[in-house]
Amino acid sequence: MRVLVVISVCLLLTACSNAILSWKAGGDDNSPFRQFDIQPDPFHFVPPPFGGGIDKIKALILDPNGPYLYSLGDLSAAAGAGSLVSDIMRLRINGMRDPTFRATALPNYASCGALEEGSSGRIYVGGNFTNYHGKAEVGPNLNKPISKLIRLNADGSLDESFAPSITNPAIPETTVNAVATVPNETHIFIGGSFSIVGTVPCEKIARLDANGNPDSTFCSRVQFNNTVETIFVASDGRVYVGAASPLLRRMDGSGMVDMAFPKVSLSGNYVSAVAVDPLSGDIYVGGLFTVSGYPTMRNLIRLNSEGELDTSFADDGIDKEVRSIILASDGTGAIYVGGAFDRMGTVPIAKVIRLLPNGEIDPSFQVPPNVFNQTVWTIKPAGDNTKDIFVAGNFSPSNPTLRYLLRLREDGSIR
Repeated sequence: MRVLVVISVCLLLTACSNAILSWKAGGDDNSPFRQFDIQPDPFHFVPPPFGGGIDKIKALILDPNGPYLYSLGDLSAAAGAGSLVSDIMRLRINGMRDPTFRATALPNYASCGALEEGSSGRIYVGGNFTNYHGKAEVGPNLNKPISKLIRLNADGSLDESFAPSITNPAIPETTVNAVATVPNETHIFIGGSFSIVGTVPCEKIARLDANGNPDSTFCSRVQFNNTVETIFVASDGRVYVGAASPLLRRMDGSGMVDMAFPKVSLSGNYVSAVAVDPLSGDIYVGGLFTVSGYPTMRNLIRLNSEGELDTSFADDGIDKEVRSIILASDGTGAIYVGGAFDRMGTVPIAKVIRLLPNGEIDPSFQVPPNVFNQTVWTIKPAGDNTKDIFVAGNFSPSNPTLRYLLRLREDGSIR
C-alpha cells in the first residue's frame, strides 16, 4: 500500500507541474486518509504560439500599472493565430495576447529596435521603420514623416503629435537602438546610428523634449563616432551610454561628459548593456570588449561609482557577448546576465546566468538544458513577489512552446 501511495503522488506531481499542491485533512479525525488541494499556479506563463518568420524578441518592458508585458521583435507570423502578429505585442501576465492593444507590424523592421514605456503609460518604439499602420506621414497637414521613432498611446494607437525626423545620409538603414525616458517624460534620450534629428546635427545620440524636438545644446556637447547600443539613466540622473566608439561614457542630463570616466581602458566591438546599483553606485557593463591590462577580463565587468575596475568581479571573463544585465530586485545583490556566451572562464554556462554579488556563478540557479541554444537578448524582473524573471531572445529549442520568451523561477526552472 505504501508503494502505491508513493507512485500515485509522483504521477500527480508530474501531471500538475504548473499547479500548487497543498495537503489538508480529509474525513474524520481518525481517518488514515488525507487529500490534496490542487490549485492552478496564478503565475503560470504560456507565451503565444510564435510561428514562422521569427528572428528574435529583442526588447521587453513590464507595465507597472498592467499587469502587461510588451515585447518587440521580428515576429511576422503566429502559428495557428489566423492573422499577422504585431512586431509590438502586449501580453497579459499569463502570456495571452491582449487583443485590445492596437499596435501593428512595422514594415521594413530589421533586427534592431528599442522599447521604452514612459510614466504616462505611452510607449516609445525605435527601429529602422518609416511607416506605421500604413501611414508614412502624420500631422495636421501630413507634413511629418515617420522616421525610426514613434510614440504609441496606451491602447497601441499612434500618437501623431510625436514625429521626430531621424536620418543619416551616409547610412540608408539608419536605426534607433536605444530609448530612455526620465520621470514625467520631460525629455527622452535616444541612441543609434543617426547623424541628424530634424535639422540638428546629433551624432548617434540626442535628447528630445516631450514633443520630439531635439536639444541642440545637448547634441553639441556629446557625440559618438559609431553606433550607440544602449542608454541607462541612473537614479541620480546621470546617463550611461554604451556604444561602438567610444565604448562607454557617462554624462549628466544636459550632455556634459565626465571625461574622467571610466578609469579603465576598454577596447573591442561595443558595450551593449549597462546597469547601475542605486545603493552602492556600482556600474555593471556588458558587451563584446576586452580590458587593457587584464587579459582574462572580457565582456562583463564591474566598476565602482568613480569608474574604477573591480578586478575581483568575474575576473575569469565571459567568452562571448553580453546583451542584458539586470540587478535582482529581491535584496540579495544577485545579478542576472544574458547573451550569446557559453563559458565563464573554463566553466560551461547557459546563455542566462545569475551571479552572486562577488561575481561567482550562483549554483542554485539552474536553467533546463538544451533550451537556450541561441542568444538571450533581454531579461526583465517579473515585478511581483515571485522573484521570477522574463527572458527573451532568439533561442528556439525543438519544443515550440519554449521558444523566444520564457518566465523563469528563482531557481531557473520554467514557470
